[in-house]
Amino acid sequence: MKWTQQDECLACGDWRIFRYALGDPPYYELWEWPQFLGRYTTAGAAKAEAERLMNERELNAA
Repeated sequence: MKWTQQDECLACGDWRIFRYALGDPPYYELWEWPQFLGRYTTAGAAKAEAERLMNERELNAA
């Protein structure tokens, strides 16, 4: 998956990772637009989950 920086998030197709600095430490939300998929402590963890979900879907489709 190739992620690109957009104005308010990291994006890869319909996938989005938003950073929120409302708490200490900040947190990251993973979305496959428009569905919320989870909240993570790092962007790396959110990316890893997106890749895991994508791989799981590819396996189920085969």
